[in-house]
Amino acid sequence: MEDAEDQTGMRAAIFEQPALQQYMGSLFQALLEAPPQHQSAIHLVVEARTVSRQTSVLFTFGSPELPGQYSTLVPDAIASAAFQVLATLLREDERAPGFEVLLHKTGATQWATEFHRLDEPGPQWADLPRLAIRVCGYGFSLAPPRDVVFRWARNLSPPAIIAAAKTGADHSFQRVQITFTEAGPRMLPGEGVTQAHEVIEVAEGPGTDAWMIETPAFHAVWPAGLDLRSPLASNTRFDLLGPDNSIVFVQGPAPKGTILDEMMAEGQTALGRGRTPSGHDWIDLSYEAAGSEWRQRHYLRVLSERAFIVTAQCLPPLTQQVLPLSDELTDSLRAPTA
Repeated sequence: MEDAEDQTGMRAAIFEQPALQQYMGSLFQALLEAPPQHQSAIHLVVEARTVSRQTSVLFTFGSPELPGQYSTLVPDAIASAAFQVLATLLREDERAPGFEVLLHKTGATQWATEFHRLDEPGPQWADLPRLAIRVCGYGFSLAPPRDVVFRWARNLSPPAIIAAAKTGADHSFQRVQITFTEAGPRMLPGEGVTQAHEVIEVAEGPGTDAWMIETPAFHAVWPAGLDLRSPLASNTRFDLLGPDNSIVFVQGPAPKGTILDEMMAEGQTALGRGRTPSGHDWIDLSYEAAGSEWRQRHYLRVLSERAFIVTAQCLPPLTQQVLPLSDELTDSLRAPTA
């Protein structure tokens, strides 16, 4: 296996610590032995998240050659080796956020290795594929399996998530109910489901007291009362569905500018403007579709130099139910932590 010439940051620490160097070697070997064997590039992100002095470890695993195949689940050998590396980093610095590894095949049996702590300055491989969507909270990480259409619904009492997933247009949805108890999650698989991870990936996550939707572009709260669905025919990262075909979704990023002034389409009427409780601008519109009047609200949310548009639309009687949830989602938007 070949090593890159740069020996700064995490690489320098590894060369200074024989034990850490050995742990990284074990991790490289575990990555190379993980299927599929034909990959010429392997990518692993190991995040440490500390909430109320409890540290959880989140994995993102895949290959840049297969951008739609990333997963939160890793083989036991990779998890064990990664824990050893991360534990060493945390002993040296309890604030270490984790690390990232990229292996490139350079010959029949040769691989170049690149890695860094997630807080190291310099390129952070933001252009590499990432897990498309994950929901974290209450000590768990939830993600859809690869190549599925999914819809997740929340139950508040008892706390539970009903997950449905299907592959392809000709297949029916398979379902799993996850009830969260003090003893841990309890899985109730639906008909035809032999293993829960066929429908939803459940792993360790941060112990926050809210469910957060995580995408490579932004993180946002999952408002109670809206189902989470993968987008079927749109350019959004996900859709949040409410009663009577109401929907909330996020688009972007886009350059900053007078975006809200450009949102009104032909046949729509502007009803007013305002701001969310945290001060983010919105515009309200009305329009007719299929013989019914609809309300639509567009929000402008700027994160650093990138702008996102949050859109909510519903029938007028549902505005008091749906728009506070879209306000909540908009105010919660923030940049990814890694």
